[in-house]
Amino acid sequence: MKLAEILLAFVVLLTVTLIAMRIFTAGLNQLFESRGKSTALHLCSEKLEEFLRCPQDTLVTGSGRFEGRLQCFTWTVTVDPPKDGLRRILVTVRGGPREVASLSVQRATPTGRIVFAGVGASGREELYSCRPDGSHTERITDDRTRHAQPALSPDGRKVAFVADRGGVPQIHMRDLGGRRTVPLTQHAGGAHSPAWGPDSQHVAYVATHGGHSQIFVTSISGGGYRRVSNSQEHAFSPCFNGDGTKLCWVVATRGSLELVVANQDGSDAERVTEGRGIHMAPAWSPDGNAVAFISTREGIPQLYLIDPKSKQIHRLTRGGASGAASWSPDGQQLVFTSDLDATSSLYIINRDGSGQRRLLRNTSRTAREPSWGPAEQQVATMRSHGGTQ
Repeated sequence: MKLAEILLAFVVLLTVTLIAMRIFTAGLNQLFESRGKSTALHLCSEKLEEFLRCPQDTLVTGSGRFEGRLQCFTWTVTVDPPKDGLRRILVTVRGGPREVASLSVQRATPTGRIVFAGVGASGREELYSCRPDGSHTERITDDRTRHAQPALSPDGRKVAFVADRGGVPQIHMRDLGGRRTVPLTQHAGGAHSPAWGPDSQHVAYVATHGGHSQIFVTSISGGGYRRVSNSQEHAFSPCFNGDGTKLCWVVATRGSLELVVANQDGSDAERVTEGRGIHMAPAWSPDGNAVAFISTREGIPQLYLIDPKSKQIHRLTRGGASGAASWSPDGQQLVFTSDLDATSSLYIINRDGSGQRRLLRNTSRTAREPSWGPAEQQVATMRSHGGTQ
């Protein structure tokens, strides 16, 4: 073979090899880029979820570094100040100088309310409300009557409460933010412990019948009341489940306090706790899968959850709980009363028992009997390499 032919064959082989190497390198880079993008998006989602679990008053800008299998990333979380009722949380992931992915959420600043009973400067027990982050505390009753046991309606428009305006405690109702009070009960021996049905049209409560405390239900539009508990045992602390088909309450029996679950008309009543301390102050989760309650089953009063079907119980608090709990409307958190700081105050805890924090800071006001109003919505947007998903 002539030298020219050998050189030509070598050039052709070299050209083909270079083209193949370029194709292989491009494919490998594309694979790395695709995997890197997937890792970055996963990191974005993970960091954003982590920040969304934080209480509003603890949200701060942060940053860090992530060592991926194929690439190193740096992430930054930016928390904007509230604007028009929204607060943006932006997570940005970079691979070197280039932005790989970002994920942002417009998190609504709390506009729902928690209503609670507290003793103010006057020494009287009044009703107050605050946002779920503890801000914007304000008094919602202002007269010479004692007010207690507030319960926010599920639609967030009304509050039922106990007041002794005529010398006997009765259930009253008013629009949240309004001043006109309407009596709901007129029992000779009084009434207490109001609990709303999910339709915001019915209220369960406790009144005396035949010498025993019993559970009644009334309509806020009138039409009288009906008794749903029917026993020779004292019954109190009622609550509805999420769809209004069930009720849970406490019965006093054989020197103990136990939880009972029944149909909304009182039929098929069944005890779901038995022995080992007292069980009181039930609060049914919005999804119907758990009932929160206070119990001394392990010594000092603590907050527990029970599955009303399986009757499995697990404890939420470690430092104690001294009063009834109320669920957030999404069923992921509870607000409850505790004496942890030597005074009765409100605390919020996640459904899994994590994230416990004091709700009202920088105040010595006594607070108890909380009721949590409706939640807000969150809107999320995601983009990568300038695109929007």
